[in-house]
Amino acid sequence: MADADYSSGENDGSLVISARLGGLTWLFPGDIEEIGEEMLLNKKTDLKADILKVAHHGSKTSTTDDFIQAVDPTVAIISAGKNNIYGHPNKGVLERLHAKNITVWRTDVNGTISFKYSQKKGTFFLQMP
Repeated sequence: MADADYSSGENDGSLVISARLGGLTWLFPGDIEEIGEEMLLNKKTDLKADILKVAHHGSKTSTTDDFIQAVDPTVAIISAGKNNIYGHPNKGVLERLHAKNITVWRTDVNGTISFKYSQKKGTFFLQMP
């Protein structure tokens, strides 16, 4: 696969961040899509994370089965506006996450999703608007 040119602001050029917060490993894949996920998988990087901030608002062009399997999260967080014009999150993405028994929290359904932590432990809070 040839490397893509990301100078035009393509989604697959998003910054991907892995972090350890409150005793949990988090993966923030920005707006990467299937090609960006494949690039990460091909690098043989350890992508395992407890918490996955789902890429691209749960667009149908991201969060493939292979990517979910590599990350193996227990919780997936999707940031999407209620009744957004794009229909995010995509039904297929939700089905893939649920099929792996991953807890899914969505801002369009659950409201604000906060994580308060201190050193090695933390707690999630969901707050409806």
